Amino acid sequence: MVGSSTFSVTVRGCGGHISSRRYTVSIAPAQTAHSVSLKWQSSPTAVSYDLYRSTFSGGPYGLVASAILGTSFVDQSVTAGETYFYVATAWDGTKESDFSNQVIAVVP
Repeated sequence: MVGSSTFSVTVRGCGGHISSRRYTVSIAPAQTAHSVSLKWQSSPTAVSYDLYRSTFSGGPYGLVASAILGTSFVDQSVTAGETYFYVATAWDGTKESDFSNQVIAVVP
């Protein structure tokens, strides 16, 4: 249960001494790590890929990762409750392709 509770503890010694102290215990909601796993088909001429993300359909997109050597990436810099729009590009060693089709990821 999330919340806080305050309580007191009182101790009576055999010599009549009384000591009391108040404590507060707080319980915060658990932090859950979120991520988005992305995979795409390889391009026959690609040597690496760049991944872009936006919180708006159609962009503008910001670079998330560059020079990705494989065809997958895990975006761990996402926020719960957000919807993200991703596109990728392929590099052939000298030039970058156009954006891929957009994919949508809804983070719970």
